[in-house]
Amino acid sequence: MHTDDTDKARIMGLIAPADYPQLFRLLDDYARVQHHAFLAELFLNETKSEYCSCFRPLGGDESSPDRYASRYLQIAMAEVAIVVEKKVLTATLILELDRELAALKY
Repeated sequence: MHTDDTDKARIMGLIAPADYPQLFRLLDDYARVQHHAFLAELFLNETKSEYCSCFRPLGGDESSPDRYASRYLQIAMAEVAIVVEKKVLTATLILELDRELAALKY
């Protein structure tokens, strides 16, 4: 990524494209270890004000009606910026993940 693109992303309040894999990995790793789930999607919403994430349960019974269960979680850009800067999930985000992902059945 060019420096101009990184500067432009920061001015707009977005994370740099190079930081996206790190954010994805942190969220996915936490979901897998703590909730037997995985991060299926992570994308910037239309207004570019937050990231939308979709989590689904790992494994499970193919005959279960819950096999396609999912939980969507919106993550504010300010929260994302902290996670990317510190390279760890924040306590606030962990609490939100725990609350939302507990509802997934596997």
